[in-house]
Amino acid sequence: MSEINRLKEIVETLRSENGCPVMHKLRRVYALLAILSLVYSVAVFMVGSGTFSFIIWIFAAIFWGFLYLMDKKSLWPKIPKAIKYAFRSIVAICLTIFVICQGCILTQFFSKGESGAEYIIVLGAQMRDWGPSVVYKARLDSAIEYLNNNPDTKVIVTGGQGANESISEGEGGQEYLLSQGINKDRILVEKDSVDTDENISNALKLIDTDNDMKICIVTNNFHVFRGVMIAKRYTNAKISGIAAFTQYQYLPNNMVRETFGILKDIIATKNYGWISLNSLSLYNNWAYRLGKWLKIGPVEVFVKMFPQGFLDAQK
Repeated sequence: MSEINRLKEIVETLRSENGCPVMHKLRRVYALLAILSLVYSVAVFMVGSGTFSFIIWIFAAIFWGFLYLMDKKSLWPKIPKAIKYAFRSIVAICLTIFVICQGCILTQFFSKGESGAEYIIVLGAQMRDWGPSVVYKARLDSAIEYLNNNPDTKVIVTGGQGANESISEGEGGQEYLLSQGINKDRILVEKDSVDTDENISNALKLIDTDNDMKICIVTNNFHVFRGVMIAKRYTNAKISGIAAFTQYQYLPNNMVRETFGILKDIIATKNYGWISLNSLSLYNNWAYRLGKWLKIGPVEVFVKMFPQGFLDAQK
């Protein structure tokens, strides 16, 4: 028993600030992350985008602050093992889901879209009194570049009018395109949608699609994966994405928020097989190339779960 007690004393010493410099440094990391999250939440709020995504960063600050206090006050040893294991398991699961979603977002992060599309659909974003917001302008500029390189392509600008907007996003997008020299007969306007899903579904109702038609979804780089995924639910046309630029200072917020968007779509549609090879193969055959690089191995499990996905990935 004396040896066990001695071992406990050593463990407690290692947990103390002076006895374990690593733990001390880790606390500093927690404190730094809490402060950065709080400051970033203010920065996101000051943008005035009309969303409440700044709350995500407030919760992040609370989480890091909680970890800091738990270590600083040496409270973890007083917590029952079952609760500690449950907490760690929840954090591990959330982190795994987050990493998977981020990986999926990155598969479309630099997409340029297939050339020669019959239509491109520009997903709406906030209109300011003076014109498109920075986010929306980036999408419209990418659309203009594509339209100039593909003179037979038509564009659908989408988005309704929010409470903090003087004009619908669809109509505002049309005005901007016209001011940049795009002919009016190449522009279709959808002005009733309130979210990404309606942007796409309403836009597709304006045209007659078939399996051979090429359609590109134009949105910011962090948003292309979800836009393409949603479009594939509404049509069998050949869908690809065009990734517009996002200012680097807003990427963390948009990437994190997009994770919640992806999960919302999965839960709403009960599309729980979204991470199958069938889903990933829609994006540059990334999954199939990974499978070949691994010589199938670990991917074989997914093949058995989602055989159709594996077949699609090889096309």
